[in-house]
Amino acid sequence: MGAAGATASEVIEQALGALPASVREELRARLAGADALVVMHIRDERFRWMSLFTFPFKVLLWSLVLLVLLWVFLQNLASESGDPGDGGTSKRPSLKPEALPRYDGSKDSTVPVYVCRVERPARSWIPGFLRFRFTLPVHTLEVLTSPSEAPPLRFTISGERQGHAAVAALYAVASAAGLKLVELNQGPPPVVVHRGHGRLPLMLDPRALDLEWARSEVTAAGFEIIATETGLELRRVHSPTSKGLAWVFLVGMLLVSPAFVWLADFRHLLLNFLFDAWGRPSGADVFFVDSEGVGYCYKRAGRTWSRVAVPRSQLHAIIFGEELGFDDQVSYGQPRLRLVGNGSVYPVDYSLGDRLGNAIRDLLVNEILASESIRPGATASTGGGLTA
Repeated sequence: MGAAGATASEVIEQALGALPASVREELRARLAGADALVVMHIRDERFRWMSLFTFPFKVLLWSLVLLVLLWVFLQNLASESGDPGDGGTSKRPSLKPEALPRYDGSKDSTVPVYVCRVERPARSWIPGFLRFRFTLPVHTLEVLTSPSEAPPLRFTISGERQGHAAVAALYAVASAAGLKLVELNQGPPPVVVHRGHGRLPLMLDPRALDLEWARSEVTAAGFEIIATETGLELRRVHSPTSKGLAWVFLVGMLLVSPAFVWLADFRHLLLNFLFDAWGRPSGADVFFVDSEGVGYCYKRAGRTWSRVAVPRSQLHAIIFGEELGFDDQVSYGQPRLRLVGNGSVYPVDYSLGDRLGNAIRDLLVNEILASESIRPGATASTGGGLTA
């Protein structure tokens, strides 16, 4: 939703400002007769100009490597020819196994099939300083309006902040213009991340939510469904570590802390072991909806961290699906929950399976739709630090 009191045209104009100028005017013109907006994430390649300078040095390095390998081979050949061996007696061949080992494939139906269908970039075993890289991966967004015979609009994303801002802008446009929206990751085949409709609150039809199934999935995963005075909490309490083992881990982590203390995850793990050693109550992962916003946090001993929250007045959609990243390698990430707010998309850094992720999304969306009218709130916030 846009700012309080803003008209649909004002929301669209504000959202289009986050898109490149080359796309902005063309998309504005196409919105007039459109009823659907399709957003495709593409892992593209562009020429790496620096390779023109690094190519001669890589050829020289490979020449040195090949010379070393050739020298080792010749030395090994010379040592074998001069070895008298064991008096001419031949070695007995090793017995062949009676049958080749068999490996049964996994038939776990809970594995998200759509994740496996997406083609991921292959990792090379060759070190980077020996690799000939003539192209760089880039994240391209392709936007198509329907019905329209015009070619899709394409633009390249240069970073995570710009990428999240562009995706949020397209959701805001679809929401304000009342368009159907389909977000996909390029495959092959293309994988649908989210389907929504701007004419519906939070772009989802409440009748499509399977609440009974969602509650059973969340409960089976160890979450407790708690109705609070201001909304809903989905809380999963962690299993505590014994005091003795916690002290062992704590001492070990303190010994290596100078090398890793700058990592936020390391500090959080260190603090958790400290709480375990002191015998404090276990921490809990909490997905929540309250009077102010919706989000996720980790709570323990009166502290809250890893908090991601978006005010309800600025929430456009809650989506769950695999993400094509905006990092340097444009890597595919596992499915995770994302909150689409004004100006950006806020990912929840919490690993969820396909079924559990969709169940949590359904319960959060249902709670928001079932509550009172959305009130204005503060700007969206994310935080990785600790707060008392």
